[in-house]
Amino acid sequence: MPVHVAEHYRSLAVDELITSVLDHYERLWARIEELITARATGDGTGSGLVLEGAALWPVRVAKLTVSNTAAVWLTADNAVLRARVHRAGRREEATGEERYLMEGFWPAPSDTRRS
Repeated sequence: MPVHVAEHYRSLAVDELITSVLDHYERLWARIEELITARATGDGTGSGLVLEGAALWPVRVAKLTVSNTAAVWLTADNAVLRARVHRAGRREEATGEERYLMEGFWPAPSDTRRS
């Protein structure tokens, strides 16, 4: 992780982190919508598109009026999501600082530092 990104996440309180992430999702939406529209209306690739990510909010996707498009929401409980974040972040190999940043997203059940 770049130093400036780590500093950003390390320096913000939980409410500030959430505001920051939601602002980021807001900035991404135009690009996401453009990508979906291009693929659904024929961008010349002849391939489909599967998108996954936290920035794909149901309320926004439901308002799309692009033909040949469908959405499916899969959900999981926090334990599954925490395990996924830890696995993707290689938590077992991570340094203490890297673990600290990871726990900011899904704290371990015994971690109360951001509660």
